[in-house]
Amino acid sequence: MPKSKMKKWPERGTVSYPKLIDPILNVLKQAYRFRRKNLGKDIIYRGYDIGEAEQVTCFSPDERLTAKNLKWAQEQGRPALTEIIGIAFHLGMEQGRRLEKKKTEERERRRIL
Repeated sequence: MPKSKMKKWPERGTVSYPKLIDPILNVLKQAYRFRRKNLGKDIIYRGYDIGEAEQVTCFSPDERLTAKNLKWAQEQGRPALTEIIGIAFHLGMEQGRRLEKKKTEERERRRIL
């Protein structure tokens, strides 16, 4: 059984988006068979929106999952599954920001008291 090799985070800076998403997509493909079942149609999204920082460079999930934008993403080599994983990634970033903000506010509140 081959052993997984975890990548090391760089000492400084960030990792490109494909380098974060592609390994997730690869493990999903190893574990499951995926077949797009509503090709050419919008995918209805009823979850949270991505953060304001991500909205500067990315469509919101409901826009990203329209048939038109999914077709464009596919032409760029990003199937719907990659787009959906990207949305989850962006939601995780927003959740992390919110958790950090909450911790900062709690520290400030304790400092004032």
